[in-house]
Amino acid sequence: MVDRLPVEEGWVYGQKPKEPEAPPDLESLFEAAGVPDKLTNGQPPFSPEWYAGAKERQRLRDLEIEHLLSTRNDARHHWAELVWTDLEIWQDRIDFTVSLPEPLADLQALLARTKHERPDDVEGFRQIQDIAAKAEVRQLAVRADMSDAKQHMTEIEDKVRRREAQDEAAEKERLEIKRLAEKRRRRAERVLKRNEALLRGEDPPPLIEDSDLEPVNAEAFTSPRESFEEHRKSITDESLSPAPPLQRGGLARELPPLQDPPQPPL
Repeated sequence: MVDRLPVEEGWVYGQKPKEPEAPPDLESLFEAAGVPDKLTNGQPPFSPEWYAGAKERQRLRDLEIEHLLSTRNDARHHWAELVWTDLEIWQDRIDFTVSLPEPLADLQALLARTKHERPDDVEGFRQIQDIAAKAEVRQLAVRADMSDAKQHMTEIEDKVRRREAQDEAAEKERLEIKRLAEKRRRRAERVLKRNEALLRGEDPPPLIEDSDLEPVNAEAFTSPRESFEEHRKSITDESLSPAPPLQRGGLARELPPLQDPPQPPL
């Protein structure tokens, strides 16, 4: 198998590589995509002032988005309050209606008085008795419907309150994430200004942290010049010591420590 593979120069595993394709016609691609001709001439489509105002436009867009989100949150909360307030009112109305004296009691009293005062009026007694029976059936159905309606409204109110609590928690989480991102951005800007001052050889401004953030590790923001001064000072202190140090000095300090260092002379 290996003997049958071509051994000519430029072949890879018996396959001749494809020739490189010519680059596409960028001018035609720009023209087909509708890109302005100014880009093909090396000029931006907008003025430098327009590009310089990109950050300000982004800031205004962020403010508008935050305003719209806040308005949406207020509208959602207002709607939820209206819904569960109306549901509570209707539940109270149902409870009040149920607590009223039963109108069927008067009909039962009329039926008993008719039986006592007019014992011979059998037809009238039967009519009142049929009306009372139908009224009792109707009353039981109305009470069952009112109980079902109250139960349904209670379930709807619970769903609205749960959804409102979830949306409120999501809004608080969004605001917390935004607050932390804003603090990280401000901290990054302060660190950037400090590093720029160090590169210019100037004294860096103090790195002031927000009150609720973790304290900044000073070693992470130590300039190379300060590190070199501390390193040289440590080397000088070790060179002036009467006994030879057990650690390496100079550039040898960057090497890993010895596993079995020799004992110092007595």
